Amino acid sequence: EYEDLEILTRVYERTMSQLERSKAEIGIVPWFAQWLRGRARPESLSEEDKRRYVGVYGPRHIVVEDGDLYYYRDDRASIRKYRLSNIGANVFVLDDRFGDGFRIQFVMGEDGKAVKIVGIYIDGRQDEMPRSDSPS
Repeated sequence: EYEDLEILTRVYERTMSQLERSKAEIGIVPWFAQWLRGRARPESLSEEDKRRYVGVYGPRHIVVEDGDLYYYRDDRASIRKYRLSNIGANVFVLDDRFGDGFRIQFVMGEDGKAVKIVGIYIDGRQDEMPRSDSPS
């Protein structure tokens, strides 16, 4: 499954290089190349690392299910959980939202646990949500 994504990542990165040489609109290309790398080779997290992120951040929730981190919002008409893939530096891509151009960055406190999350959009917008439960 992920071997196919690794091949796709190489092809996509080659395409990105060609787009850069032609001076085409390329802002979207590096963003999705990171997404592809995150899907093909997500950075593994220990159980302890996962616990640092799990929590409630306003309407946003981070939970562990079947050994993976998931993100969902409880302020939507229907709740849909998205598996998170770590692309490094406390930044995660949502596996099932290729077209949305959205990712999550965790801001860590002095104790090494997440104190807020920042939603980052492909167009540069960001929104922050402090942790609303106490880290355990």
